Amino acid sequence: DANVAGKVANLNKGIDERLAAVDTAFANKVSQLNTDFVKQIDLSTSTLKTVLQGTLSSKGGLVEAAGLGAGRVVATGDALLDELAKDVDYKRQRVQNLVELSSRGDLNDNQRTMVQTQLTTAQSDLAVAVGATAEHVVASKTDTSSGAAASVAGILAQGTILVTDKTASSALGSKLGDLEKATTVAGQKTLIGSLKNIGLARG
Repeated sequence: DANVAGKVANLNKGIDERLAAVDTAFANKVSQLNTDFVKQIDLSTSTLKTVLQGTLSSKGGLVEAAGLGAGRVVATGDALLDELAKDVDYKRQRVQNLVELSSRGDLNDNQRTMVQTQLTTAQSDLAVAVGATAEHVVASKTDTSSGAAASVAGILAQGTILVTDKTASSALGSKLGDLEKATTVAGQKTLIGSLKNIGLARG
């Protein structure tokens, strides 16, 4: 009996040690994922400031308009553009909320997996919304360099920054590349090219 008890104790100890190792490895992986995401956001923000600085007027320009904030009022005089921009802003906020949720330490493995799945889907939806809005900007020849439409440029920039999923980012990059080729308006080419460069900077 003593031998059996000893073997059971050793077995339990081995199991506990393995579980502890798995928990540590998982925690490290989650930490690394969060660190990588933050690095991507920092890189994108830095790139945004570099490639877009000075491309818009100082009044109501993109640098000012790109400040974080959800639920902003968009009134460009183009009702469709307003709705498209608000859709981007809403989907950007959803991605941001899911990113914050994924970093919480009180989620179990199943919950964290579900959040990551939702985050991937949300980034894909955001990429499509950014592409659709950018397409309308080009088709309508909207001047986003100043005035009310400058807020749209800021919303597009914010949305692009948060599309870090490789598949979604690649699809958005292709869409923006096509739009950049399609427009002959200098201001629009600068805006679309700058948004595309955010994704390229992440690699």
